[in-house]
Amino acid sequence: MKRLFPLFLAIPLLAKPIDLAETLRLVDERNTQLAIAVEKLTQAEIAQKQAWYQWLPTLRAGFGYAEQSGPLQSADGRISDVERDARSQGLGIARTGSGLPAYPGVSLEISLANALFDPKISRENRLAAEAEKEETRFLQTMEAVEGYYNLVLAARTVDLHQKALEEATALSKSTTGFSKAGEGLEADANRASVEEALRKYRLETANYQQTAASHKLASLLNLPAGEVPQPSAHTLVPLFLFQDTLDAEETVKLALQHRPAIQVLAARKEAKLLELSKSKHGILLPKVGAAYSYGEFGREEDFASGRMQEREDIFVYLYWSIDNFGLGNLADSKTKASQARELELSLAQAENDIALKIRSTLTNLEVLRNQLTILTEGLKHARDGYQLSKQRIFQNQGLPLEALDAFKSLAEIDLLHAQTTAKFNTTQLFLLGATGQEVSVQPR
Repeated sequence: MKRLFPLFLAIPLLAKPIDLAETLRLVDERNTQLAIAVEKLTQAEIAQKQAWYQWLPTLRAGFGYAEQSGPLQSADGRISDVERDARSQGLGIARTGSGLPAYPGVSLEISLANALFDPKISRENRLAAEAEKEETRFLQTMEAVEGYYNLVLAARTVDLHQKALEEATALSKSTTGFSKAGEGLEADANRASVEEALRKYRLETANYQQTAASHKLASLLNLPAGEVPQPSAHTLVPLFLFQDTLDAEETVKLALQHRPAIQVLAARKEAKLLELSKSKHGILLPKVGAAYSYGEFGREEDFASGRMQEREDIFVYLYWSIDNFGLGNLADSKTKASQARELELSLAQAENDIALKIRSTLTNLEVLRNQLTILTEGLKHARDGYQLSKQRIFQNQGLPLEALDAFKSLAEIDLLHAQTTAKFNTTQLFLLGATGQEVSVQPR
């Protein structure tokens, strides 16, 4: 039986080298969620224009024909047997007898409540859509930043495990040789073999995690099928984007002023308050209508001879509408009022959450800065210690196990340093976006 391979193995993969700046550019250009938010904004802009279109009249023009055969009762009660037909054409059609046109040529009916309130409501909805687009941009950018750093960390982890495997393999060979020659312990050889197996297992796991991180970032950036991002560098350099320590109160103030999530809720609340005013006061405003028709009509032979009759019709009207004896309007007002209070509560909660998040982030930033200083110094010592252990082995003054232990310490602190650097950079980028600044790798 022929072996079946997974379909994705048949798709050629193209590695796309990528750095943080390229990630930020691609998420702005290609992210699907951001593209959807842009379309929602387009729809809101169309809805705002459409709210003004109700001031424009409806135009009808065409041709009509009517035929009647049989008894017809006149106004005085007489019944006559008639055989008649009529044709009409122009603005408004189907004129028969003296009745008004069934479809006026130019007609306009305006609900003053809709005309006065709907443009304002649609404007607030558009503002909410604009802010929602920017909030989506911010959230997707931060998710892409996190995805990029996860990919770099995964690549760095693969490098470390690969180096550790090389060290473990060399150790296994040397200790096995020493044991067979009677110059070393069999227990050391067994321990080295176990270490080599563990390193192989961890390298396989790291390779899988790097593949998963690459696919996640490819999805966020909406890259073409078969194109997978790979970090252009496997080392992480701390970004010092803020020259001075940030003041908590000022940073919170900036976040509340510029965070789009606040603007979304504020605009939606204002739109709902306008809907409430419309529901309360709309029943006091009438609907106004007017229509104008012009056309020519006559019998069949009149059309043939050109003796058509001309006619103009103009009429206007005004009326009020109260739903369900006013109970329907009252229920609608109560619903809108409750929805407005709900948005007010959501807005207050969002402001509180954002303020707490900013304060927590500032505290975390200082902790990460201190941790980074400690780890940078520790990383230097770990590298020096590893090099000294290698030299001792070369000079027959040390054991391979010592070098392996030294490298394990180096790998551990190296990975901690990379993870802390990623968190440090991500935290600063978050603060930039949260305070209304451009998310970039350039220092402020």
